[in-house]
Amino acid sequence: MISPHALTSALEKGLNYLAQSQRPSGEFATYTSPNLDMTDARERPKSVYVTTFVVHSLSCLPLSPLIKHIQQQAGDFLACEQEDNGAWHYEGRGGQQIPPDLDCTACAVAALASLNRRPNLSFYRILWQNEVAPGGPYYTWLNVDHTTDSVYARDVDVLVNANILFCAGLLNLTLSGAAGYTQQLIHNQAYLGTYGVSPHLPIYALSRAYADGHVDALAPVMPVIQNYILTRLSPPQTEPSAFNLACLAVSLLNLKTSLSLVEPYLTALLAAQDAAGHWPAWAVYVSYNHYYDGSPALTTALALEVLGKYQAQFT
Repeated sequence: MISPHALTSALEKGLNYLAQSQRPSGEFATYTSPNLDMTDARERPKSVYVTTFVVHSLSCLPLSPLIKHIQQQAGDFLACEQEDNGAWHYEGRGGQQIPPDLDCTACAVAALASLNRRPNLSFYRILWQNEVAPGGPYYTWLNVDHTTDSVYARDVDVLVNANILFCAGLLNLTLSGAAGYTQQLIHNQAYLGTYGVSPHLPIYALSRAYADGHVDALAPVMPVIQNYILTRLSPPQTEPSAFNLACLAVSLLNLKTSLSLVEPYLTALLAAQDAAGHWPAWAVYVSYNHYYDGSPALTTALALEVLGKYQAQFT
């Protein structure tokens, strides 16, 4: 068992880091870099995606005045970034380089729903307009003609559909097509998708849909994910990325894996925390400029989710 004092200390330092690094707008910054380890990174002017994950991870911790403040600020930021058509854009409201997408939209709706801010009918219309088949799976990009051969037209991605399933679960909406699509990809070990650099974030998103979104249709394939984590991916002592460690540790906790198998990931994660309280950024996905995007706030939020869910096992 990990020391309760070590857990409490790491949680406090991580939360303080998030509070101090949150932008006045409520956003948590996204960084872009030519390198997987995010060296030579620069901040993006604005992006909504990271902030949605921070809101969810903090919802897995016991509510405190600090967490409530961080979440409310983040929720206000996300609400302000919604486009007039009800969607969200990776670059934030008014972004120009790429179309709005269903991934950011689903994640933003899920984050706001967790703060008791329910979506209006526009979200359901967006889902219907972008389904490949009734109930999914779903196209990634919005405001495009899906019958064409453009680079954005027919993209269907495992991470995007996992996040849609998570959002739908929070809204008590059953999407059997998206569930069947992701089940097949899990059986085929096809986690990378279009923009992934590793299977870690999609695995986290799938486990999140199952455990926190209560998508019971994914239950039959969760043992497949657990086996993949424990037998196919780098063991925690050789994994250089704190972000990857956090994704896998949360996923194992979401799948109710024996704590004896989770604790080596947690030990490595605690050792990776910076003295300032954060966990370092790592490449999460390939962005539209062909650079890698990541964020110390995202890594830190996922690490805090690990600590909170582990700690909850003993309370």
